[in-house]
Formats: sequence, structure tokens, C-alpha cells
Amino acid sequence: MPQALRPECAQCLHQATDTKLVKIRHWIARWSAPDPSPFHTKAQARRLQGTGQSLLLDERYTEWKRDTNSLIWLSGIPGSGKSVLVSGVIDDLQSYCRQDVDRAVAFFYFDFNDTLCRQPDAMVRSLIKQLFSQCVKVPTGLEAHYSTCADSGQQPPTASALEVLRILIRSFQHTYLVLDALDESPQREELLGYLATMVEWKLDCLHLAVASRQEQDIEEKLMPLLIHDNNVILRNIHVDEDIRTYVKHQLALSR
Repeated sequence: MPQALRPECAQCLHQATDTKLVKIRHWIARWSAPDPSPFHTKAQARRLQGTGQSLLLDERYTEWKRDTNSLIWLSGIPGSGKSVLVSGVIDDLQSYCRQDVDRAVAFFYFDFNDTLCRQPDAMVRSLIKQLFSQCVKVPTGLEAHYSTCADSGQQPPTASALEVLRILIRSFQHTYLVLDALDESPQREELLGYLATMVEWKLDCLHLAVASRQEQDIEEKLMPLLIHDNNVILRNIHVDEDIRTYVKHQLALSR
């Protein structure tokens, strides 16, 4: 039976771990990766309080949140309020993950008008930054990538970055990734390939939610990856209920 560490040894180990965590955090902070927070704040501002609840209560969403290695596709026509509804999903997940250090959430909004925010590689780096900021210790396997790249001050190539993302996803019991507006990326084939790779990792802890227009190439790639009926088309009850809430709000203001 292994002996317990003496208090002074345990303290040294803790300090060494903290030092590595800080060094790796500084390394990742230098990567070229967009901050999705401004896009999220903009989408939040367009969401009326009380809207989006029908999606959060949808059985497919609650099952996705709970199931292992789960994927859900939120699709809709232009103007169906996808980004606004996605912002509600992100808020719900952030509140849920805040209750447990073994849960983490990261998100990304693609934007055709922003050069960096339409690149799949930038998405991967952004997700890595967000997930690592939620780590309380250095995940197993990450230090090797740090040792390889940090001395030269480089960020890892795409294949290594995907492996870093996989390591970080596995470091939590539940990791939620939310990606909005896949159709806004001109490198769609590459992006959809990344999503397929993530699903093929078969990580029980991964919960992946994506939103986009209902376009043929996206549908052809995502539908084979979906389990059960996890394509939630954002129309009818999801949008109509929000419209009723908005109308009630406007009528109340006019009284």
C-alpha cells in the first residue's frame, strides 16, 4: 500500500502543479483565438426575458444535456432566431456548469463578416482557451504538447490542437460545446470534418450542440452523426411561443 505524502511534500507537489498551470495558461493565452463573448452579449441583448423556454424544456434538449457522447443540431431558415435561442442555451449551460467544477462549457459564434471568427482552426483554439480557463489542474497529457511548442512560442498545428481539445474535453465529467452559425464559415467542409472527428472520439463526457441554416451539405454530414431524432427545427412551437411572449410584452408597454 503506497505511503501518504508528508504535508511538506504534498505542498511542494501542489505548488509545482500550480506553477505548471500558470505557465500553460500563459502559453495558451498567446494563441491567436477570437473571444466569442461580444457575439454572445449581442445575441443576449436581442433576447426578451422569458423567451426560449420551450427549447430548454424540449425533451430532445434535456436528453442531449444528460446523454453520453451526445450531438444535437438546431436548424432553421434565415431569420428564425437561431443565434438568439443559442444564447439562451449557453446561458442555461453556464448556470448548470457553475454548480459543479466537473462540468465545463465553451461556445463559438461563426461570423462571415469577421475573418478570424469564420475559421474552423480559430474555433478549435477558442474552445481550448475557454476550457483550459475552467481547469483547476493540468489535465493528463497536456504538458507534453506544452513542452513541444512553448519553447519556440508557437501554438500547435491543427492536428495537435485537436488533440489538446480532446484532452481538455476528457478532463471534465461533462463538457458542453455550443457552436452557432456553421453556415457562416466558408471553410465548411473542413469544419464539418472537425465535428465528425469530435463525435468519432466517442467521449462519454462530450455534449456537442450546433446550430445552422438547413443547408444540404450540412445536413448530409450531420444527419448520419445524430442519434435518435436530434435535429430540432427551430420553428412552430419554439418561435411561435417567443413571438407571443414578445407581443404580450409590447402590449404591456403600450398600456
